[in-house]
Amino acid sequence: MARIFTLNVPFEGKERPVLVNMNAHGYDMAVQVHYLDRDLYTLLPEGNLVFSLTEGLKQPTQLVNEMAIKLVDNTIDALSAFFSRGK
Repeated sequence: MARIFTLNVPFEGKERPVLVNMNAHGYDMAVQVHYLDRDLYTLLPEGNLVFSLTEGLKQPTQLVNEMAIKLVDNTIDALSAFFSRGK
């Protein structure tokens, strides 16, 4: 099962658009978040965040700074809110 959708992530006073691609792999779910705002590419390599339910964050293996950590936290919060609304 694959699901692709867009989502806005609040960061630094703006709503930043992201493209989310989810793929089920057996009992695991792989999620790729692609940030469409190129200004964020300095925080995350190529503007991507990749993780799975079983393996956790796959890349970047080490977040560069506090801004990157905040961006990831805000992304997780936005995804959680999206799914809690039952979308």
